[in-house]
Amino acid sequence: MGVFKYKFTLPLFVLISAGAYFLLGYHVPRTNFLVLITLFFVLFSSYFIIIKNKTWQNNFSFLVVASVLFRAIFLFAEPLLSDDYFRFFWDGTLLANGINPFSILPYDLIHSQEAVNVGLDKSIYEGLNSKKYYSVYPPIMQFVFALSSKFASGNLLGSIIIMRLVIICAEIGSVLLLVKLLKKLSIPRENVFLYALNPLIIVELSGNLHFEAIMVFFMVLAFYLWMQSKPIASAIMFGLAIATKLIPLLFIPLIIRYLGWKKGMVFCAISCGVCIILFLPFLSAQVIFNLSSSLELYFQKFEFNASIYYLVRWIGYQTTGYNIISIAGKVLFVVTFLIVIVIAWSQKKKNLSELFGKMLLCIAAYYFFSTTVHPWYMALLVMLSVFTFWRFALVWSALIMLSYAAYSAFPYSENLALVAIEYGVVYLWMIYELKKHFQLNPV
Repeated sequence: MGVFKYKFTLPLFVLISAGAYFLLGYHVPRTNFLVLITLFFVLFSSYFIIIKNKTWQNNFSFLVVASVLFRAIFLFAEPLLSDDYFRFFWDGTLLANGINPFSILPYDLIHSQEAVNVGLDKSIYEGLNSKKYYSVYPPIMQFVFALSSKFASGNLLGSIIIMRLVIICAEIGSVLLLVKLLKKLSIPRENVFLYALNPLIIVELSGNLHFEAIMVFFMVLAFYLWMQSKPIASAIMFGLAIATKLIPLLFIPLIIRYLGWKKGMVFCAISCGVCIILFLPFLSAQVIFNLSSSLELYFQKFEFNASIYYLVRWIGYQTTGYNIISIAGKVLFVVTFLIVIVIAWSQKKKNLSELFGKMLLCIAAYYFFSTTVHPWYMALLVMLSVFTFWRFALVWSALIMLSYAAYSAFPYSENLALVAIEYGVVYLWMIYELKKHFQLNPV
């Protein structure tokens, strides 16, 4: 048991972690990078020590309860590490008052009487990080936004609490379903703690109010229902995952390859149909144009904590003298899609564990080639790691917290040396795991 040979040691680690989570939730803004990274160091050190020492063997229920309590610590806190919640509240208030959040820019609305009528004042507007962009949040998120705004009667903190309760419930559901799935796949149930106790998952989802939690829940539920021989229900849940965050669309080639053309196409048609149906109440020709323009801006303007793209951008500056993101963003997306096709159509075993491994590699490739990689994007990789031998995503989940150094200056400015350290270690760890895998499983 190593450091956990004494009975009081594990509760002490949990208590220290709880204190760190409390400070992150209520007292440490993202501009205070030194304190922030120190607290993350404490949390990830505890996490990796607990994982490495396999303390869960005799403390399974205790650690499950601890993982829930860690999330509950944030319940009454306004997120300090992200300002996205202002847009969540903005969109939810509009929808709760019968206004399509995809149809009007905050910049245009704030100067109208309509903003006053629905209770959106300049304090909320000033908190937005996307004043001149149309909303890009899919229907499931919009419904939760509206629900929280309606039940909180337009109160910001009340809305945050309701959204956080929804996220925590989704997280609890994911953990319970992961345990059931691990058992069905004959994988040690203790692997669930790779996800349940991961500090990034706790801080970024329950703490900073990111809806990857709901997407993960629907995906895990889809996998579970498939194992229960309920393919239609599984496809519907996968559609709900897409309608929460569009990123699961990346897995369509893998699903078709895994299920075969006929079953795969039916599965994906049902999933996409569910997503389209949920989008229908919002859609019009103008809204489609607004959505496409916002998504295009994402690939052609936004850049944060990238790896391969930054190298491409540097080459672009040397050869053209300007930022080539408008071209590079599209080209790198095409490269990612081709990689997904290659992974999907490579030799496969007919089991879910193999599928999960390929999904993990596909989503990792997507982020390796992305122009923007925020910490909460790691949620899907961490969840998929539970079913595989890959652990580079866990290392990445710790190192990506270095990206918060960008917010220690105003306007934010990235420390490219820290970005290089982050990706350098992640790539080396991934190469090490690949080498180890091929040694154990020679071609």
